[in-house]
Amino acid sequence: MEHLSSYILAIGQSPSRVGLARQQSQQRWYQDQGVEVCETEYHYWFDNGVELIQLEEQDHLPETDAAPAADCCLECWISYRVIQTAGLAIRPLRKQFHNRCQQRYWLKMQVAQRVGR
Repeated sequence: MEHLSSYILAIGQSPSRVGLARQQSQQRWYQDQGVEVCETEYHYWFDNGVELIQLEEQDHLPETDAAPAADCCLECWISYRVIQTAGLAIRPLRKQFHNRCQQRYWLKMQVAQRVGR
């Protein structure tokens, strides 16, 4: 069984068992209850035939004098969805995160679990 984390690691150029063959992205901006939102969709193709869509949404907040603390993880929505398995058993097929810190922690735990096996 293949694990989704291997593909997310390859996207981030971290050591992984799979290789990223190509990628494409598109971005759109829209208003949601008076807040400007940036939505970016990434389409990834891997060397083993797997295809994955990553969707990121982040509110564009007006510049303020108070910058966020260095250890603060800004809210954003990140989702991954496998759209072509190329006949491989990939688990999970979907994963969502509410910020980059949550994603980093999940990836760290996935790598630790595989090393511990």
